[in-house]
Amino acid sequence: NIHNLSYFQSPDANPASLLYALGNLYLGNYDTHIIRSMTPGGATNCTFQGVRPHLTFGFDGQSLWSPDYGMRIIRKLHTTNCSQQSGSPYTIFSDTDQSADGNQTFAFDGTNMWIAGFYSVVVVNPTTGAIVANYPLGTGGQTAIVFDGRDMWVGLRNEPTLKRVNVNTGAVLQPIT
Repeated sequence: NIHNLSYFQSPDANPASLLYALGNLYLGNYDTHIIRSMTPGGATNCTFQGVRPHLTFGFDGQSLWSPDYGMRIIRKLHTTNCSQQSGSPYTIFSDTDQSADGNQTFAFDGTNMWIAGFYSVVVVNPTTGAIVANYPLGTGGQTAIVFDGRDMWVGLRNEPTLKRVNVNTGAVLQPIT
């Protein structure tokens, strides 16, 4: 229960990312290249080694998704046994797309994982890692994405805009400036 969280010292200096899912905290550290699965009381369940998480994680109901900072890949990780998902890592962005440099944020719509990169939002089948759609939404700087149960909302850093996106078509329904 998240309301029973207590204060505890992080096992690694400078934690960079944090996610709460399935009753556990997932704490990512870029400096140590470790993601820890921890109980809300601070005990480590297991660790993912050799992953360079940046500022955010995604969760698709079963697996943890993490950008591997500077490697231009997304890693899908088993939450039950702290291992990399078979078929992962996924190369989601091209070598010329700055999205792969760690600016990704994630949202799950119940079917697909949405990854907001620097220049576009990429929709990925979480089972196969296949790209389902790619929506360029602005001049760069997608910094936040969230699913409201019906539509995606994408925040744009380089434009003072929040865009509401239809999950079935990718059409921008309502930009808010």
